[in-house]
Amino acid sequence: MKPVEDLVAFSAQVEGQGVTDHQNCTYNRAELKALALALFELPQNARVVEIGTFAGRSASLYFQLQPDFDFDIHLVDNWSWNAAMAKPAFEKLIAEHFSQIPFTFHCALSADLGKEWSLPIDFLHVDGLHDMAGIESDCQLWLPWVVPGGIAAFHDSNAPDIKICIDKYVQQTGWTIFQEAERTTVWKKPNA
Repeated sequence: MKPVEDLVAFSAQVEGQGVTDHQNCTYNRAELKALALALFELPQNARVVEIGTFAGRSASLYFQLQPDFDFDIHLVDNWSWNAAMAKPAFEKLIAEHFSQIPFTFHCALSADLGKEWSLPIDFLHVDGLHDMAGIESDCQLWLPWVVPGGIAAFHDSNAPDIKICIDKYVQQTGWTIFQEAERTTVWKKPNA
């Protein structure tokens, strides 16, 4: 199994990040490390769900760990934002590095898929729509599926609407902070 620093070094170089019209789409090394440390806490065969895959930088962490943990990976993105750059970058990442890694890509809005979702989730990564309606929908539809003791990560957690929703749906319901790095916070759900 790769050490955390090697996982982060690979993911930090994934193409398609830092587009000029939206700085918050990127993950820096500290944020990637926070996610990686949380992933190491997961059991074998854990279900990992990511809302907002973009070009795949954070998803590359799941792919790197999948052979050791046998993760059931689900990625959710409709690529409505900057698809001309993000989709080819993601496809190149898969073709060049992870063509043998099993995963399910849901080309959908998280709100639409969330209404149909019925599987327990061990690790939920929320980085979809950042407006109040989008983040509140993700919290309402997806957080209940996180298993007791499971983990939820939020990117851009310093954005006002995301902060409000984290407080309402996570902090006030007894989740505890597990990792924190700049714009990323990782929370652990209570066991009971």
